Amino acid sequence: MFSCVIFQGCAGTPYQQHLTIATTSLPTASLNVSYSATVRANGSSPFTWSISAGTLPAGLSLGSSTTSSVTISGTPTSAGTSTFTVKVTDSTGSAATQSLSITVTTLAITTTSPLPAATAGTAYSQQFAATGGTPPYQWSTATGSTLPAGLTLSSTGLLSGTPSASGTFSVTVTDSESPAAAVTESFTLPVIGSGNASLLSGNYAFEVSGFNASGAVVLGGSFHADGAGNLSSGVEDVTNSAGNTNQTFTGSYIIGADNRGTLVFSSLSGSPTYAFAIDATGAHGRLIEFDATGVRGSGRVEKQSVSVCTFNTISGEYAVGITGTATGLGGFTAGPVALAGRFTASPPGSAAGTGSIGNGEMDANAPGFTSYAQETVSGTYQTTSQTARCTATIFPASLPSMKFSAYPVSASEYFLVETDGAGTPFLTVGTLRQQIGYPFSSPAGEFTGASVAGLTGQFFSGSTYVPDQAIASLTVTGVSAFTFAGVENRAGTASTFSGTANFVNADTFGRVQTDIVNPVAPVFYMINQNEAFAVGTINDNPFFGVFEPQTGGPFTALALKSTFAVGSSSPAVNSAQDVSGVLTLDGIQTISGAEDQSTTSANNASLTLAGTYIINSTTGLGLLSFTSPPGISGAFYAATPSQFVLITTTAGDTNPVLVFGGNWQ
Repeated sequence: MFSCVIFQGCAGTPYQQHLTIATTSLPTASLNVSYSATVRANGSSPFTWSISAGTLPAGLSLGSSTTSSVTISGTPTSAGTSTFTVKVTDSTGSAATQSLSITVTTLAITTTSPLPAATAGTAYSQQFAATGGTPPYQWSTATGSTLPAGLTLSSTGLLSGTPSASGTFSVTVTDSESPAAAVTESFTLPVIGSGNASLLSGNYAFEVSGFNASGAVVLGGSFHADGAGNLSSGVEDVTNSAGNTNQTFTGSYIIGADNRGTLVFSSLSGSPTYAFAIDATGAHGRLIEFDATGVRGSGRVEKQSVSVCTFNTISGEYAVGITGTATGLGGFTAGPVALAGRFTASPPGSAAGTGSIGNGEMDANAPGFTSYAQETVSGTYQTTSQTARCTATIFPASLPSMKFSAYPVSASEYFLVETDGAGTPFLTVGTLRQQIGYPFSSPAGEFTGASVAGLTGQFFSGSTYVPDQAIASLTVTGVSAFTFAGVENRAGTASTFSGTANFVNADTFGRVQTDIVNPVAPVFYMINQNEAFAVGTINDNPFFGVFEPQTGGPFTALALKSTFAVGSSSPAVNSAQDVSGVLTLDGIQTISGAEDQSTTSANNASLTLAGTYIINSTTGLGLLSFTSPPGISGAFYAATPSQFVLITTTAGDTNPVLVFGGNWQ
C-alpha cells in the first residue's frame, strides 16, 4: 500500500556501509568534574564496543552500547593524558579501531553564572578567572557563540564595553600546556533596563521531559513573571528514579532582543536554569534545561489564562496524551511508553470532595505491552494545599495506576507530570485537552480535511531502543478514506512514506482506528475536528503525536514569512540534543536565527542558524538545508502560516531531532 522513496536507505533495508570509527578526537576533561563524550561509528548494527589497548583516565569508563555510538563518561580522578584504542565490531564480523586520547587537566573556570548585572548604556567590566593548568591563560569567545551587543572579550579574560541587551554566551579558556588544555563554560549576563523582560509577564505553566545519569526525569509546574526579570510563586514537581519532589521556588529571568532568554530557579539546589524562546506575544514558548545539574531535557512554557486549580475546574469531556519511559514493566527492558485516551471528569459537590473519572478509554504502547483493543479507564482527582495544582490518579484496566499533578494552562488545557514514588513503572508527562464533539458519530464527522503531526518514537534494535522520529500528513479523500504521507528518520536512516488508507472501528468516545500497518499503525483520540492525539500500536515501536488541522494554504515561501520560536520535542534518548531558539523564514527561501543547544558534552549558547528552504505550496511539505550549523538538513510540514513541525534528516546522525515551530500544542 505504501511506497518508499530513499533518502539514505529505506527503513528496514539500509544500505551496507564500510565499518569505520568516525570520531578522531575527544574533548579535554577537567579533574573531579563530570565528563561525557561520544564515539561514533559507521556500519551495520548491532555493534560491540571495547577498549582494545591502553586505558581510559582513572574515573572514566566505556558505556554499554549496541548502537552506532558509545559514551565515555564518569568523573576523572587524576590529571594527565591517557592514550587508548577503541575497537568496534559490527553485525558482519568486521572490526575497526581508532587511537584516541583524553587529557585530564586541572584547568577550570572559577567565574560563575549569571554574571553581575549590567545597566543598559553604562560602561561594564567583568574579569573572568580560572585555576589549574599551566598559566598564562588565553581567553576567547567559544566557537559559534556571540557576545551581547556592545561587549568585547580580551585575551586576558576581561569582558568590557557598553551593553545594550541581556544575553547568554560561552567563553573558552586555554592554558599554556603542551598540548594545551581548554575549558568552555556558558554564562548569562542580565542587563537592567534592556532586552524584552516585559514580554514575559503574568502566570506561566511549564513541563519538561528528559534524562539524568540514572535515567528518565520529568518535571512540570508554574510560576509568576513580573515583567521586570523576577520570578515568584513558583511550584514544581520533579520525578526521577529516586521518586517525586514537590517544591516551591523563586528566581529570575532575562530575555534578549530576539526573544530568547534564560529562566533561573535560583532558590533551588543547583539553580536549575532553562534556555527558552518565546513568541512575540509572550504566550507560547519552548525551553530546554541548560545548566550543570546533570539533567537534560526539552519542553514547553505557556502563558496561563487559568492559574488556579479549583475543585470544579476540571469538568466535562477530555482527551489525554501521555509519553515517557517505562522503567520496569513486567521485567521487560526499560523503554518508551506512549498512551492516548479520553474520559469524563465529574467534579465533587464541594471543595473538600473528590472528583471522579469515568467513561474512560485508552490505548497504550509500552515494553512488553500493546493494547489491541482499548483499555477501560477510571480514576479520581482533587485539589491540593497548593492552589496552583490539582492531583489526578488514572487507573487503566491492564496497566499500573498513574498519579499526576495537573497544572492548568487554560480552561481547556492542563499539563500533567507523573508524581509516583521510587520504583514506579512509569515516568511520564502529558497534556489534558478539552474534548469537543462528544458523542461522536463517525470518522467523517471527526476528520474532514487535512491534518499534520510530529511523531516522536523509538524502536527496539538489538537490545536497546533507538530514536524513530517522523512528520506526517493526513488528508481525507472520502467518507472513511484518506491519504497518509510523511518523512521518517529511523536512527539516521531517513525515508518518505505515502499511501491510501481507511478509518475503521470509530466509537462514540472519539477513538478512531485505521488500517495503516506501517510505519505508525495509529489509533486516534479526537480532541476536536481534524485534531487528535495519536499513539502508534506496533510492538516495540511506539509513536506519539498530536495531529493539528492544516489550514491557511497555499503554503508559499512568502506565506510562511515570519520569525518562529522553536524547540525540540521530548528527547527519545539521552544522547539526543535538546534545542530552543528563534528561526526566521524571510519569504524568499532564506533561513536565519539563533539557537541554544544542550548535548551530553556541553551547553552551547547562541549558535547561529543560517541556510535555505523550499516548500510545496499544496502539501505544505518543505525541505531545509543549513549552512550553520554546517551539514544539517531537515524536512517540515506547515500546519498554518504560523506553525510547523520539522524533522532532521542529516546523513549519519543517529539521533534525529523533532522540532516544533510557533504555537504548536
